[in-house]
Amino acid sequence: MVGSADAVVAEKLCRLAAVLDELATVDVSLVSDDVLVEATIEAERLALRTAGAVTDRLIVEASDRDLPHSLGFRDIRNFMGQRLHSGDPAARYRVIAATGSFTTICGDRLPAACPTLAGYVADGRVAGAHVRAVVEVLEAIPGEVSAQTKAAAEAQLAGKRSSSRPPKSPISVHDCWLIWVRMGLSLTRKIGSGVAACG
Repeated sequence: MVGSADAVVAEKLCRLAAVLDELATVDVSLVSDDVLVEATIEAERLALRTAGAVTDRLIVEASDRDLPHSLGFRDIRNFMGQRLHSGDPAARYRVIAATGSFTTICGDRLPAACPTLAGYVADGRVAGAHVRAVVEVLEAIPGEVSAQTKAAAEAQLAGKRSSSRPPKSPISVHDCWLIWVRMGLSLTRKIGSGVAACG
């Protein structure tokens, strides 16, 4: 039906594809150095934003509707790998699980587990590697730490690499240590390839 949500989504995706086709035909050899750098930065940010603000939301909706099982896939990660051809579906879904707004079986929309990260992801300000690093650090917080303190830690860690431009690298263990010391917290756990012993 014209004007339906189906038609709106299809029309928007067609417009996006058309713009990409136009950009792909531009002779970038004629672009100045300054514009080339800025265009590359903006294109990368838009790619991150498309993944976070559009694709991730569609995947969350598919998960809420249990579409992967309906289509014969083992789970959402299997669906992402086989149907969406995601390079690392487990890592990608880890990001979505932390930043997505899922719906309960009762129809209630839940806030993102990491709201600050969710905002940065939707804006294309942080990449998946940064999100996964932050989530790994947050999971190391002892259970007795208050929800308020955990939320403050998420906000600080999430913003460590956020800016108007895509990050060069995810947060490091050293950055984590500095933040934890400033917050007066104690944390000891193996994180990635190193050990963060803070406080």
